[in-house]
Amino acid sequence: MHTLGREREKENARSYLRDAADAPLIEAVIDVVHDQLEGRFDFDHARRTFLAAFELGHSGTWEQAGSWLRKIAPEQPKLHSIWLELTGSTKLKLRRIAAAFATDLPPERAIRVIQALSRDPSKTIRLKLASDLTVTSIEGGEKVIGFWLQDEDDDAVRSELELARQHATTA
Repeated sequence: MHTLGREREKENARSYLRDAADAPLIEAVIDVVHDQLEGRFDFDHARRTFLAAFELGHSGTWEQAGSWLRKIAPEQPKLHSIWLELTGSTKLKLRRIAAAFATDLPPERAIRVIQALSRDPSKTIRLKLASDLTVTSIEGGEKVIGFWLQDEDDDAVRSELELARQHATTA
């Protein structure tokens, strides 16, 4: 993985924050990434750091944290578990973050996150994810969409899932 260097990445990240008070959150994420690149990685510390950025961070913070998690997870596959952890949260914000990144994950990870969120109590989460699937194809996604359609009761979500299924078969 290529970066611009620890301090330059931090400087760049701060320019995208909605709230300057979030700087320590995203800087900690960047430190985790660079520590891993330098051969110093602690899963528990990394997990806590990413979860803090997701939970406490405002716009600009959680998006960047998710982007860094997507970049580092191939090097540290255990980190993919954070996405599933978010899907099981009682906090809507954390489940929304998982939904925002679900279709950007590697196919086998994306499918697990989509399966978990397809049963989310929030229609907003399910509708957002179904909508994303209308424009993004995931290997194996057609099967997941089919199973989801069998259990989905909401008409708006079902409509998006039908579009997603059509997209999956033509992509």
